[in-house]
Amino acid sequence: MHKLIELLTTDKEKITNTKAIVTPRFSITNEEFHDRISKIAGKLSEIGIQKNDLTGILSENNYDTIELIFALWRIGAVPFLLNTRLTCREINGYLDFAKPKLLFIHSDIRAGKSNIHFTVNFYPFDLSNEYYPQNRIESNKENIAVVLFTSGSTRKPKAVALTFNNIISSATNGNELFHHRKGDKWLASLPFYHIGGFSILVRASLFGCTIVIPEKLTTNAIKEAIDNYSPTHISLVTTQLKRLLEINAIPNKELRMTLLGGGFLESSLIKKSLIKGWHPVKSYGSTETASFVTALKNHDYYFAEESAGKPLSNIEILIVDKNKNPLQPMKSGEIVIKSESIAKYYLNNPEETSLKFSDGVYYSGDYGYLDEKGYLYIEVRREDLIISGGENINPLEVEREIRKFDNIEEVCVLGEDNKEWGQLVIAAIVTKNRNTFSLEVLRDFLNNKLASYKHPRKIYFMSKLPRTELGKVQKDILSHLIKVNDSLKY
Repeated sequence: MHKLIELLTTDKEKITNTKAIVTPRFSITNEEFHDRISKIAGKLSEIGIQKNDLTGILSENNYDTIELIFALWRIGAVPFLLNTRLTCREINGYLDFAKPKLLFIHSDIRAGKSNIHFTVNFYPFDLSNEYYPQNRIESNKENIAVVLFTSGSTRKPKAVALTFNNIISSATNGNELFHHRKGDKWLASLPFYHIGGFSILVRASLFGCTIVIPEKLTTNAIKEAIDNYSPTHISLVTTQLKRLLEINAIPNKELRMTLLGGGFLESSLIKKSLIKGWHPVKSYGSTETASFVTALKNHDYYFAEESAGKPLSNIEILIVDKNKNPLQPMKSGEIVIKSESIAKYYLNNPEETSLKFSDGVYYSGDYGYLDEKGYLYIEVRREDLIISGGENINPLEVEREIRKFDNIEEVCVLGEDNKEWGQLVIAAIVTKNRNTFSLEVLRDFLNNKLASYKHPRKIYFMSKLPRTELGKVQKDILSHLIKVNDSLKY
C-alpha cells in the first residue's frame, strides 16, 4: 500500500527546496504546491468527490489543472481528461459513455461550453478558506490513476484506464534514456489530455524535475518558453518540430533530449534536427502502453534510421502471426508488447479489452518486424491496410514513394470503397506551390518503383491535410472531405 501523494514525489529535500512548476506569470515551489494540493483535496471532499470516483476534467494546459489532478489523487479519485477541441456534442457523448461523477471545466474556457449537459463545476477554486481532507487516502499501486481517450477504428469510444503501476513503470523505464538529475526541467509541450503530455507530469514529479508550462502550445509560445526557461527535456510531435525548424528556433544549450513521437517521422526531418542540436530521440508507443516503449537513440540513426528503435529495459516486443505464434526476425506480423506499463483495460468496453489485453500483454494492431539486431520497424496499422482485389497494400509504402515525386509537401494514401475491387487506392496530395499534375504522370513516376496494383487510381489535391494537434492525419475527416467534394479529384 502507498500514500498516493508519495507515489509521485521524491525525497523531502527536493519537495521543499526546488521549483515544482514555472509559468510565464509565476513559479511555485514543491512545498507551496503540496500545501495547495492539500487545500484543494479538502474542497473536493466537501463537494462530494470520494475514493475511486471518476472525475472529468476539461482544460488547456495550465497550473490549475496539475493541482486538480494531484488533489484528486490525494483523495483517491480518478481524473478523466477530455480533449478541449471536441465539440459540446462530442463531449456529451463521451460523458454519457464514461459516466464520471462530475465534470470540472477551467474558467478560461467556460464561455464556449454552455451546451454541455452534465453536472459541471468550474475551477480554479477560491482557497481563501482553508480546506483540508480529513484523511489522506491510501491506495494500492494497481488502482486506476487516470483515464484517457484514444483514437481507434471502432465506433465505440476507447477510454484507456492506466494504473499507478502503469504510469510509474513507464516513467521508470524511460529514465534509462532521460537520466534525470537535480535541476532538470521538462517543457510541458503537449496537451495533458494526451498520453504524451500527461506522461511529462508523471516523469517530472517522480524524478523531482521542474515543469515549465508555456503560455500556449503554439510554435511561437513553445519557442519563447525554450528561450526563457532553458528546459533540459522536451517532447514534440512531427508537426511541432517541423514548425520550430521552419522559424529557425534555436535549442538552448542545456537541452539534452527532444523526444519525438505521434506518428510518421521523415528521416530528413530528424537528420536536420540532429544537425541543429535538438538531440532528437525517435520513439514508438501509445496510450495503451502509457507512453513510449521503444527509442531510437542519436547514435543509431545512421544505420537504423527507418526503425522505431529498440525496446526499453523491462519491455518485451514480439512479432506474431495471425494465430499468435511468435515469428523470427525479418518476418512481418502483429506487434505485441509485454510490460508493466500496459494498461489495465478499456473503460466500459469489455469486447475490445478482451481483444487487445491479456495478462500484461498488448496486441497493438500495428504490423511490422524486428531485425536481427532487435530494431523494430513499423509497417502499417491493420486498420489502415488497404485490400484491393485481394492484395494487401501498405499505404505508408505508397506514401513514401509519392513523397519522392517533385513538389510534394504532404501526402496521405487511403482506401476508397469499391464494389468491384473492395477498395481502390487513392491519394490526397498537397503540393508546395499548389500546382496540380495528372494521375498518369504520377503513375508513370511510380512504374518500376511499386507494383501496379499499389498505384493510386485517383488523386485529390488539397490545400492542407486535416490533422490532430499531435500531427496525425485525421483520415475519417479526410475521407469525408473527398466524398462530399469530388471537384478535388484530378
